[in-house]
Amino acid sequence: MYYEYWIAFSMIDTDGDRRITFEEFSQAAPSIKKWGINMSDIKRQWSECDADGFGKVLFDEFCNWAIKKSLDLDDDDDVTDSDIEVNQINRV
Repeated sequence: MYYEYWIAFSMIDTDGDRRITFEEFSQAAPSIKKWGINMSDIKRQWSECDADGFGKVLFDEFCNWAIKKSLDLDDDDDVTDSDIEVNQINRV
């Protein structure tokens, strides 16, 4: 799950500083919408995502928001615990 959120976060963080600005968030609105989040009110989504109100979203804030919103990059690549065989877990 967090790997998927890291991919989404990295796609939004276009300057690579590991912080998302409102500008980056706004520019990514079409992608975020494809990921299943209603972006009709970008400012509201931003204020929910920027939980501490400091104007930049860090990865932990993004994850908390993404979990609440059920962000999903692509249903086709989801892996559940039942998909992982025991021998894959125990590999050294």
